[in-house]
Amino acid sequence: MNLLLLGIQSWMVSYYASESKDLLWIEGQPVWVTYVCIQLVAMAYSWVACNYLFPAFPTVCGIPFFLPGFLPAFLIVAFPFVCTDVGSEMAQNTPLSVLTAWSAVRLMFESTVQFHANYGVKGISHWLLWPIQKAPQPYTLTYPVIGAVTRTHGGNIDASSSLCIGLPTALILAIVDDDSSTNMIRLAWFAQLWMTIYLAVGPVFHFLGGMPGPANIFSFNGTPSECTGMQGLQRGTLGVCCYWIASYAVVHFIVFVRVFVPW
Repeated sequence: MNLLLLGIQSWMVSYYASESKDLLWIEGQPVWVTYVCIQLVAMAYSWVACNYLFPAFPTVCGIPFFLPGFLPAFLIVAFPFVCTDVGSEMAQNTPLSVLTAWSAVRLMFESTVQFHANYGVKGISHWLLWPIQKAPQPYTLTYPVIGAVTRTHGGNIDASSSLCIGLPTALILAIVDDDSSTNMIRLAWFAQLWMTIYLAVGPVFHFLGGMPGPANIFSFNGTPSECTGMQGLQRGTLGVCCYWIASYAVVHFIVFVRVFVPW
């Protein structure tokens, strides 16, 4: 999945940001070469953070390692799209349909999570299942203010939003093929905002609530613990997917915003 996404996005950078000057760090090489090098650095950091730093520091001052650990990976990944002309060129040249289809990275990541869970990887909460999927057994999460909530099905609509909102919207935008249309712009904004806002109040919030460690201030005290933990998302290959692929669930929105708010 990492290789597939790296190939797709390298092509996107090469095709939509071919005139970039800021990433021509390697003399005589096209822009995508530097882009790939940056992504490999992000993956390498993610591997070290998930397999060595996380076990040693499951929490940092009561904050789950996921939060401070994920941030450097995201900053490395986001750098070309925020701090160089790659981001501005892609915002200028990439059709809204492609920017919206890019949101399918969340479908890719969360499908990868389910593959791992089906193969027996521990520390993957039943909450990550889609609402239409029945959990192997009931589970309970205790939320701040709301209190205990028991579910028999998954609670995560992030990946299903990508499939049922993001990709259909991308298809409509591609068929209409008019990025100047007010209605198409509004439709694109709706899809992008919905998926980005839910990312924060859905998966990210639950990642924090399911992480182990002493005095986790976000803990949901899930029961049974073996069905509600999220530590599997910070170990091994899945940890690299979590840090690297999931970063693009935000990056695609950043590039989309740059279409309308250039910098």
